[in-house]
Amino acid sequence: QGLGRCLLTGRLERIRAEGRFTEVRIETTPMSRGFFARFGFLPIRTQSDGFGRGYDLVEMSLSIG
Repeated sequence: QGLGRCLLTGRLERIRAEGRFTEVRIETTPMSRGFFARFGFLPIRTQSDGFGRGYDLVEMSLSIG
């Protein structure tokens, strides 16, 4: 339905409008990694069981300079 896309793009627009940031970092799961990659986020690191047993953590970054 596009709700996630709408929420993410709206938030990124507000962050860019602030003009104070050059990078956005997020922590997500491998299941959502592809969603954020479509918006230009790149993986920085992966931590096994980072969110808990069986839930790996993927840290991703987006340059907004």
